[in-house]
Amino acid sequence: MTIKIGILGYGNLGKGVECAIRRNHAYARAAYRFNKEGMNGCKTVFDIPPSYLSILSSEDLTAAIDIKRRI
Repeated sequence: MTIKIGILGYGNLGKGVECAIRRNHAYARAAYRFNKEGMNGCKTVFDIPPSYLSILSSEDLTAAIDIKRRI
């Protein structure tokens, strides 16, 4: 699966963005989960739920949050 992005201009800033995106596995994981659910289209970082970025499942994240609230 590939993620297509558009970078307006390709100076030092554009090269830095490209490098950062290539190394960001969390957003690749989120794109995979969106695709798995049949969702497509343009998304911003604000449209992606934190559970899609994590390696943990939604249930594991909820359990971790509940444990921290009890402490």
